[in-house]
Amino acid sequence: MALSLALLAMSIAVVGSVLFVALPRVGSPGPFTLFLRFAAASAVAAVGASALYLAYGGSGSRASLAVADMCMVLAPLLLFV
Repeated sequence: MALSLALLAMSIAVVGSVLFVALPRVGSPGPFTLFLRFAAASAVAAVGASALYLAYGGSGSRASLAVADMCMVLAPLLLFV
């Protein structure tokens, strides 16, 4: 029960941070540069997720697996925004 509440809290924090970053920039001039910024952040999240999956394979730490899953969800979400 505590693990599911922790994962729910982490999910809410991720969605909140994405909205906190994205909403002030919506409607600002230069939509292509904004897209490039989000695409770069998405690429960083995808590469970070891959590196954390490799770290999980080597050490077996559940924290690296949880953060890797969060980054893997965050990468396409940033492109969707």
